[in-house]
Amino acid sequence: MDHGPLVVIVLIILGVLGFGAYELMRPHPEPAAPTAAATPGEPPPGAPVLPDEMTEEGIMLEVGTARTKSAQQAAEALYKGTWIGPLGWSGAIEDITEEKTGWAVRIKKFTPRLIGQEYWVIAVLDEQPYGLAKGDTVRVRGRIDAVEVLPGGMTPVYRIVVREAGVTKG
Repeated sequence: MDHGPLVVIVLIILGVLGFGAYELMRPHPEPAAPTAAATPGEPPPGAPVLPDEMTEEGIMLEVGTARTKSAQQAAEALYKGTWIGPLGWSGAIEDITEEKTGWAVRIKKFTPRLIGQEYWVIAVLDEQPYGLAKGDTVRVRGRIDAVEVLPGGMTPVYRIVVREAGVTKG
């Protein structure tokens, strides 16, 4: 009687049992704790954060009053990618619009030191900002994505675009 097939079956069974025992006995890494979603407007650890004394007006004036395009770009580079300080920037909502990249909460600010005397802080949100309306006073935090001087007819359009933004009443 040929025992070849029986030996092969026994070897397969022993192999499966041995692999199962190995899997049970080997150390397994601890499952990673679930991470909470980042709070909108909060910088990640180690990110550059502006001091609270650095206002949106100061940033806009530095970029907006630069005499050449290259000077504007150099000034913008100082702030692009930095996060607004813990106190945030305050202002009244002028408009809320749906854009291709999310929802834009638009805050019109005024300063006599710019041509046209106004500039915009535009906070871009991933989700529709329920509970916020035109005229509400809000605080904006987030990452400065752009500080721009755009041609706009008689007067330029000045704006600071904030992404990964958080907008709260107050």
